[in-house]
Amino acid sequence: IADDPFDPSLEDIKAAAQREIAFITHSVLGIHGAFEKLSQTFLRDTALQSRLEQMGYSGPSSDAAANLLLDRAFAVNNEGVVLASMFSEAHLRNNVQRASEPVVPAVPRFFDDLTHAA
Repeated sequence: IADDPFDPSLEDIKAAAQREIAFITHSVLGIHGAFEKLSQTFLRDTALQSRLEQMGYSGPSSDAAANLLLDRAFAVNNEGVVLASMFSEAHLRNNVQRASEPVVPAVPRFFDDLTHAA
């Protein structure tokens, strides 16, 4: 299933199942422009930038957006498989590192806040 942080479909399916389900998710960085939308939002909103830095997402807005989307994908599908396309060795190293770290529970809540604020 395509994983769009601004579309509740994945959560709706989980709720309907009434049990843990393992998904294979894809397009965690690219569905409906989520990456671009987040990158631009982070550039414009200094309060949001500050919140991201407190959560450990610093650096260029594009890096913060990519890492946040990937961490969210791992958090909301922690029983399943997250597919991610990588076009460079640096992206591969970064994504493997993020996958090996514990799930960050605050990340899905961050997206819930963003969705409800929109």
